[in-house]
Amino acid sequence: EALTLAALSESVVVLQRGAGLSAQSSYQRRVSEQQRIKVECRTVVEEILGTQVVSGVRVRDETTKAQREIQAAAVFIYIGMSPNSGLVSGILELADSAHVPVDARMRSSVKGLLAAGIVRSGASGQAVSSAGDGAAAALAADRYLRDGLWRQ
Repeated sequence: EALTLAALSESVVVLQRGAGLSAQSSYQRRVSEQQRIKVECRTVVEEILGTQVVSGVRVRDETTKAQREIQAAAVFIYIGMSPNSGLVSGILELADSAHVPVDARMRSSVKGLLAAGIVRSGASGQAVSSAGDGAAAALAADRYLRDGLWRQ
């Protein structure tokens, strides 16, 4: 996502809580080579600033605990690749990686339960594919609510 944003922006600041980027090595290399991207590790967003529009973020350095503000015209929140599937863990059997197994229409084995984005098995982890997952899930939900059809 930072690479995509860098192609459209003057600069991109990636704030990472941990000691380093946890992305695939090929992405880490591409990010480090991109002059428009600055990575700040051990940094946590405390607050998004602005009233009607974003004007910046208040951040905290996890090492020193010092706070400061970074001016920004926009904020893109990306919180990781780990599926937050705890809500459904007792309802259906999850894949080994805690992802929800679904079919091509995002339907799970439990009637009426759909999963989209990083929480579903086979997810690419890309925002654009998550949006497509959401559209497929919405169509399946509409069909189920309208016609009562689940796996037909």
